[in-house]
Amino acid sequence: MGVMNDREVIKSTLNISGQASKGEVQVLECNNGTAKTFDGRKWHFLVIQVLEDGKMSEEKNDFDMAGMFLLGEMVSGTLIAFQHKKTRDFMFKRIDRSMIARDE
Repeated sequence: MGVMNDREVIKSTLNISGQASKGEVQVLECNNGTAKTFDGRKWHFLVIQVLEDGKMSEEKNDFDMAGMFLLGEMVSGTLIAFQHKKTRDFMFKRIDRSMIARDE
């Protein structure tokens, strides 16, 4: 699990939003969540899933080991965890808007 400053979060959000607008990745609200690590720290997460031909790629979406062992969440894709819910929600909404614009 990595740590990003605000500038890196914005850059990553723009990069992932670009991939979402091209149909390369998706985020689903049902995969957003909050969990605690073994030491009691609360994390807010979302999951980035790689798409191929508009469908989730089974080959490119392994189970996220950090999510499984640190947060107890078993998801297919890449789990990104945040200390602040508002940061997770910012990233999710930006990527989701890119997906909606792509589908219109």
